Amino acid sequence: MKQKALLSVGTLADNNYTTVFLPGRQGMDIYHANDVNISPTRSPVLQGWRDCRGLWMVPLDDNNNVSPELDVAETAMNVYELPSTKEVVRFLHAALGYSTKATLLTAAQHGNLVTFPGLTPENIKRHFPESEETQKGHMRQTRQGVRSTKVVDEDAMLGVQPTPAVKHKDVYLLVFDATKKTMYSDQTGRFPITSARGNKYIMVAVELDGNFIDAEPLKSRKSKDLTEAYQSIFCRWKATGAVLPNWHILDNEAPEELKQAI
Repeated sequence: MKQKALLSVGTLADNNYTTVFLPGRQGMDIYHANDVNISPTRSPVLQGWRDCRGLWMVPLDDNNNVSPELDVAETAMNVYELPSTKEVVRFLHAALGYSTKATLLTAAQHGNLVTFPGLTPENIKRHFPESEETQKGHMRQTRQGVRSTKVVDEDAMLGVQPTPAVKHKDVYLLVFDATKKTMYSDQTGRFPITSARGNKYIMVAVELDGNFIDAEPLKSRKSKDLTEAYQSIFCRWKATGAVLPNWHILDNEAPEELKQAI
């Protein structure tokens, strides 16, 4: 073992060793499980477990219902601070796509929102935000093509012969089908919390022909970061051999460096 090498506590646990971390700068002790017997004088202040992926899980919320038997890949807990329960419900409602109250309440009652702290059935009933986005996303619009919008040529009905127009210029048109091998990309607004790797934004890309959606985190919205995020997304798509867009529609604030890279 090299000097100052990193140790994996998980590997030690898998090989039947017990690791004890001492307070302050006293270091740590590693024992074989058969050579140590811990006898606490009081109950532990915090208890956790190890999930099926080998990661150590510690509940950060005393009232949280997440248990070791629940296989949760990610838990949205303590990633931001909001002043009230009403604001928590409003923020999480937006994060879940502005769903209707009935849909959100059904999901909470079936235990599908246990990883969202504060999003309980009681809080949803009391603080559900009647947002404009929810109303617009569930409107019932009139079907197109029901009534004709064709303009009636009254002169043709009266038998009037139109005067031939004088040709001035030739006009050429090219029709492009934007639904074939076309990708769209846009950046989100700044998130309230910066990630551990310094990312504050997300670039989202959509390929219409295959209905493929991808994303890449951004540290900033500068030209260099946008270009690197686009290249990472496009390289992943190209590696699949199936998602190969040949037309890219950008946001209206795309820098010139990103356009040149595309």
